[in-house]
Amino acid sequence: MFLNNPLVDHEDSYRKLLEIIELVSDNDSKNYSYPYTIAFVTGLWHEYIQYDIEDNPSLFFQLVNIPISGIIERGENQIIRRNKLLDKILEDKEVINLNLACFNKPEISYMCYFLHSGHYKMKNTIGLALSERSKEDGMENLSLLVIS
Repeated sequence: MFLNNPLVDHEDSYRKLLEIIELVSDNDSKNYSYPYTIAFVTGLWHEYIQYDIEDNPSLFFQLVNIPISGIIERGENQIIRRNKLLDKILEDKEVINLNLACFNKPEISYMCYFLHSGHYKMKNTIGLALSERSKEDGMENLSLLVIS
């Protein structure tokens, strides 16, 4: 279907597909060689594309027809919305002292942030941000997050 279509510029499609693969690979390897890698991957994730070629035979056609700049813009907007929500969620954080007295090590304790949240789908993002904020505020680079 895709390769036999005379209306498709195969050279242009090939370059675009390579660019998409490079951006996804840049994200997967956490290199972030391009300033828009995270925004692109975030925007692409929100496209809800089925990436299994057996379930989606038109996958390559879909990918080469994606407007990369539009995906980046949508990704940037998603990141802005997520960060605003994250800031709101983190307003409820509290400082705690994790003491290892229960392990007969009362001299070992860690000051960090604690947060109880109901945002299950954001648990990794919240946990990472909570740990980073603990470190930024001079405490340990760890946190205690309870999701319920």
